[in-house]
Amino acid sequence: MSARLEAQTYDSLSGIPRIDIPENLRLALSARGSVFSILREILALWRGPGKLTPQEYFYYRLWDPAIPFSEKRRFVGKHAQNAMHLACNSEYWYCAAADKILYHTIMSGAGLPIPDLIAISAQGRAIPGIPNLTDADALAALLRQPELYPLFMKEVGGKYSLSVISADVYDPESDEVELLAGTRETVRRLPRS
Repeated sequence: MSARLEAQTYDSLSGIPRIDIPENLRLALSARGSVFSILREILALWRGPGKLTPQEYFYYRLWDPAIPFSEKRRFVGKHAQNAMHLACNSEYWYCAAADKILYHTIMSGAGLPIPDLIAISAQGRAIPGIPNLTDADALAALLRQPELYPLFMKEVGGKYSLSVISADVYDPESDEVELLAGTRETVRRLPRS
């Protein structure tokens, strides 16, 4: 991996998730009712040990009144996570964990238990015996196979829980996938959501 590409990958992995704050604030207000209680909580979590940003507060839906504040304080923001990962892990393992194909190869080569790998979608990358879905039609065809569910998808490059899709079931009548949170998304839109 080139130094420039490695730096870009590192920046994207340690970055804060992008989120539509006005829309999420609307959802939070419908559940909590008070903008001041939400702002007070955001500030407390930002100053706390986990250093959560307002984006992370909404990304993790920490405005939910069912989550006790003591549990919310246990969340760790990306800046704090990144510092911990760099302090506790060799940079080589850090890079290996960021590349799912490399990680799968290392772990399976070592004989360690790993989840079944159904397919990959990465130009110019391959694992013998695993289909490489190189276009949207091939990916849509895979997502339309009900026997594969529940299904967990993750980008080839990345760590943490960014860009993860956890789907429970495929509905052929609506051509939708039911996601972990109970929301539904069409097969054509799912990889881009």
